Amino acid sequence: MTASKAEQEPRGDHHQAQAATSWWTIVAVLASWVGIGLTLYAINVQRQNARMLLQTQIAVELDKQFDSAQMRRARRALAAQLLAKNGEVSDYRVFDFFEKIAAYDAEDRIDDETVYDEFSYYTVRYWLASEDTIKSYRKEEGDNAYYHRFEELSRRILSHEAESHKKKVADVIPSASQIVSFLRDEAALPD
Repeated sequence: MTASKAEQEPRGDHHQAQAATSWWTIVAVLASWVGIGLTLYAINVQRQNARMLLQTQIAVELDKQFDSAQMRRARRALAAQLLAKNGEVSDYRVFDFFEKIAAYDAEDRIDDETVYDEFSYYTVRYWLASEDTIKSYRKEEGDNAYYHRFEELSRRILSHEAESHKKKVADVIPSASQIVSFLRDEAALPD
């Protein structure tokens, strides 16, 4: 009996050693999962920061482009042509610019604050001033997709403005005289 008692004691120690090893294994696995979770969180934060930085850079570049001497000349020329009301437009850079903003907005490359605070005034007024010209261009080209995003952005901005002022969209659309005044201001832009 003494021998069997001696054999049982090491087994007990062996079971205790296995239990301690199992406990540390569980702790290590849990620590690994916590580490993975923290790593994923850090990656997500970095991704969000990178996205915000990219949006800021795009906003700055769009602002610089819109206020550049070349774009001011294009805006001035387009405004003068739209004021002439003969349906002729020789330079589509301004339309292309607003189409680009609309595309960036649709792809979340630019934040809503920039779209609404920096470009909504111009987007809506240029769309309303050029709507007939663009629709005529679409018909000539046989493609209704031309400047479609520009049109949608203008509508979305007007809807947003109406909602924020608790009005109907029709109540926030600039009047014809406001559009003419806007075009006169744009036609008088300095370089």
